[in-house]
Amino acid sequence: MGTHPNRNERRAVTLAALLLGTALGGVALAPPVWAQSAEQTQTYNIPSQPMAQALVQFSRTSGLQIFMDDRIAEGKTSGAVTGALTARSALALILAGSGLDYRFTNDSMVSISSDEAGLNAEGLARDALPLQVIDLSTGAGGYTAASTYEEAASIAYLDDVDIQRSRGVSVGDFLKGQPGVLNGDNRNSGALDVNVRGMQGQGRVPIVIDGSFQESTVYRGYSGVAGRTYLDPDLIGSMSIEKGPSAAADGAGATGGVVRVSTLRPDDIIPEGETRGVRLKLGLTSNTRTPPEDYTVGAGNGDPERFDRPGPLSFGDSKNGSIAIAQKFGDFEVLAAYARRQTGNYFAGENGDGPDNNGLNRFGLGEEVLNTSQDNTSVLLRGIYNWGDGQSIDLSYSSYGSDFGELMPSQIIRSGMGWQSPLSRVDVDTVTAQYRWSPADNPLIDLKADVYFTDNLTHIETGYGFNGIALPFSFASQATQWGVNLSNTSQLDVFGRPMELSYGISGKKELLRPPSNLEDYAPDSPFGRLDEEIRDGWRTQVSAFVAASYEATDKLTLDGSLRFISMEGQDNTPTTYYTDDGSGGLVRAEAKNHQEVKDVAPIISALYELRPGLQIYGKYAEAHRAPSLFEITRGWSAGPNVLSSLESEHAKNKEIGVNYQGQGVLSEEDLLQVKLSYFDNKIDNYITRSVPAGYSFVNIDNAHFKGFELSMAYENDRFFGSLSGTKYTDIRFCEPEGGDGPTVCRDGGTGGGYAQLHLPPTASASLTLGTKLMEDRLQLGTRVTYIGDRPSTQFSGDYTTTVDWDDYVTVDLFGSYQINDKFNFDFAIDNVADKYYMDALTLGLMPSPGRTVRVGLTANF
Repeated sequence: MGTHPNRNERRAVTLAALLLGTALGGVALAPPVWAQSAEQTQTYNIPSQPMAQALVQFSRTSGLQIFMDDRIAEGKTSGAVTGALTARSALALILAGSGLDYRFTNDSMVSISSDEAGLNAEGLARDALPLQVIDLSTGAGGYTAASTYEEAASIAYLDDVDIQRSRGVSVGDFLKGQPGVLNGDNRNSGALDVNVRGMQGQGRVPIVIDGSFQESTVYRGYSGVAGRTYLDPDLIGSMSIEKGPSAAADGAGATGGVVRVSTLRPDDIIPEGETRGVRLKLGLTSNTRTPPEDYTVGAGNGDPERFDRPGPLSFGDSKNGSIAIAQKFGDFEVLAAYARRQTGNYFAGENGDGPDNNGLNRFGLGEEVLNTSQDNTSVLLRGIYNWGDGQSIDLSYSSYGSDFGELMPSQIIRSGMGWQSPLSRVDVDTVTAQYRWSPADNPLIDLKADVYFTDNLTHIETGYGFNGIALPFSFASQATQWGVNLSNTSQLDVFGRPMELSYGISGKKELLRPPSNLEDYAPDSPFGRLDEEIRDGWRTQVSAFVAASYEATDKLTLDGSLRFISMEGQDNTPTTYYTDDGSGGLVRAEAKNHQEVKDVAPIISALYELRPGLQIYGKYAEAHRAPSLFEITRGWSAGPNVLSSLESEHAKNKEIGVNYQGQGVLSEEDLLQVKLSYFDNKIDNYITRSVPAGYSFVNIDNAHFKGFELSMAYENDRFFGSLSGTKYTDIRFCEPEGGDGPTVCRDGGTGGGYAQLHLPPTASASLTLGTKLMEDRLQLGTRVTYIGDRPSTQFSGDYTTTVDWDDYVTVDLFGSYQINDKFNFDFAIDNVADKYYMDALTLGLMPSPGRTVRVGLTANF
């Protein structure tokens, strides 16, 4: 399985067989920012136990990395450590009488050696790797940067450095370069709509923020729909992306994967050894302009001002800033953060072929791309209290408000032009409570309980018209979700081997309805009563799971899980239809669509270590996604068929792969990490819209995605780099011809459906190269990204017009300079060649940003 969020310390080389299922760290390139020094005092409660297990617990408490060969710990028992001690003193007590010795190689790394093993304290055996134990609460989903290369699954992990380096102009830009991962419709709304290996929207790839869900689906005219989740990058502590079905409590219904986000914690802000911290971020972005007046014409038909591009270092119209303050009061710690982001309309690049010839894009070379602005305000309040024996409560409130530009893509097609629409608005409020209980002396208890509430009010304003005449169009809806995730993990001994057993339940309730004051949003709409077309319904979902990870031998780990899911939902708006009156005639009837499904899905995997640092794995994972609330309610774009019920999507995913981690490849202290995987993902009963079925949602036979993925990372004391790529070997959608004919498989999607809007490029790759100078204070690097062409434009037409983007290559430059221990200066040039190109998965029918300069200053106090 390899997907349990508690098991991120899978033995990369030689340690896991001795960790008895409790390893909680991962290989890293640098010590964690919160690591304690050897002389700092920390409270320890480590009982006498097998040496390897005691060292894991010590590393978790102290934050120190442990370097050792597992052979020297075999058969040894640790000394007990209780009370407030320095890390040096605690480690000495643990090792007392064991014949082991230690040496601090720097403030955060310890080398443990034994004369019996023929190892010395000056270095490591060539096949040994560091074990960096981290606090699970600080890594999104419990994963670390090393998880990609030590799991029987495909994981992508981004920390604050990754996110800030690639943040770009649009919110989803920081996902650039992650293999198999794209952000759909990235240039509209400032939202995340993550596509993983061709799966996107309707809960296929849920985004979980501190245990909560907030995704809402927005109608995008004839270009379909978009699932949107909102958050500011400045408030993200870390993010992990688990590809494919998940065995975790929050993975119910995830047929494509799970994106987990951990927002800022007090420890992210408070400097080591202090009780208070302040972080201030300021940033400027070039190549933008404040949006013009509403209904200003563009898209190749505007006046010369639309091509009056600002200079490369003109920063007046786009700026961002945030402040985060954290304080510790003994066992209680709090954080307050505020983020503000203003980004004007950006300008397209000036080098390239320019607009295509099929009418899907009319913005010219170097033209202002209207409706790409954002004006966002975010607030985060968080309080964490730790007490007793491993108990904690984490309460948070977040608020996100944004005024953003948006134009229905169909308007460029219909009218031959685009215009600046009035700004749309979204407001999201989220409250979460996360309880943890993990007593140090009871391996049967590691309890987690998350409770959340989210309210999302979306108000779309757009120009809508024909033949160049724009009319105001307003659309508003309110989505509310609340739920709970409850799980426990027990460490067991089965036939003398360690096993980790996890089990739990989750449940949520969703409401989608018009706002109570709908008339305030569209008082004079020329399109009639909008409440007749706004979805109104409810949905509940309950899931239970059990998962086990068993270390069958020192080299073989077996995983398995079973999940039960039950969903019930209803459309509150009756649908009118005609039925047989019993005498050969038709009679008019009304019914409210009601859906119920119950399903069970397994996951199994095996991970085998061929030799230290080299693993092979195989995984088979199933998941059921019950119809979403959008799919079971009637409104704009499509609705349910009250005469037939939808079945759940049923994912059947297969993956095989190789993990490698090795030190001393090109130099004594370097680290090379490689993952190569092959995936074969088949989704039976795939849900999409059908025009022949009367714009209803239907199940087609299946969707099928096959391909290869590669991830590589390398770092030494001077250089760092990474290479990633995805190649699809087969993409197919199979459905009955004409709705009731023989089954036909095509690579371009479905007639009038939404599947073709989510087609990933046939191939993609990203190469990052960088160097560290001036004792690591200065870092310089470049990233080259290749996006292949669209697999197929079949079914691109009036109902779901798709962008036939050409393959493209972009080059970015980035750098960071540590001025002193308090100030850091970041800079970047995105799209250095000023290339004119269209983003993959764009629905907005508009080019991407041209050359853009970004500068930022971070201050920590």
